[in-house]
Amino acid sequence: MAKNNTGLVAYCEKALSEKWYYGWGSYGQKATASLVDGLIKQYPSMNTKWKDYMSKAVSAGTRLSDCYGLVKGYIFQQTDGSLAYNAAYDVNTGTAYARATQKGDLKSMPELPGIILYMPGHVGVYCGDRRFIECVGSGVGIRAGTVSNGKITSGSAFTNWFKDKNINYEVPIATPAASIVLKPIAPAAPPIQVNDLSIIIGNQEFVIKSILLDDKNYVELRPILSALGYSIEQTPYDDTPIVYPGIEDVYEPVEPEAT
Repeated sequence: MAKNNTGLVAYCEKALSEKWYYGWGSYGQKATASLVDGLIKQYPSMNTKWKDYMSKAVSAGTRLSDCYGLVKGYIFQQTDGSLAYNAAYDVNTGTAYARATQKGDLKSMPELPGIILYMPGHVGVYCGDRRFIECVGSGVGIRAGTVSNGKITSGSAFTNWFKDKNINYEVPIATPAASIVLKPIAPAAPPIQVNDLSIIIGNQEFVIKSILLDDKNYVELRPILSALGYSIEQTPYDDTPIVYPGIEDVYEPVEPEAT
């Protein structure tokens, strides 16, 4: 079956929001006068006295369902929203419970939306977060109830639970967060100030460039060393000077990457 527990819960929530009425033998059909008459004719002992009640569903423009009709209607529902009846899935609550291979008393109910709550003659659909939805006879219709710690706290007095054999129960899996590609952000360039700096060597005054960076002054060596009489050569790799003689380890050349 392509039908799953998540879809069943959504179907029941929709029924609750649309305020469906109860009609024995119905499974979510749109309420019409002919449907009401047909249900009375098919199940006279259960529906005759509720004709006026079911007729209100026609005026309200809503739908009719019985308790297990919520499950059957979801199974019958087509992709376009229409209902295609299938006799293979048209069973009563007792048969649905008997066919279930996973079931138990209410205290052992797993926390799984779409679980069917059961008592003889009646079912509801557990929606999670201690809520269930049921469609109740006697002029009540669709309503929500609550269950906590294996006990019904509002709604019908269900005693058991089961997994319907026609529903695919998928354990909810947390959707992983979208992958985020982290890109390193280059640090902002520190503020740099370039100033002219006058220095006197011997009897001569020289003006050289001074760079103020992180509260430290950096000066060009070339004009200073030239004034002191040192010869300066260029490396083949960049413009950083190598100074001869007397000043060692001023610059250590690095081989360029192969291209």
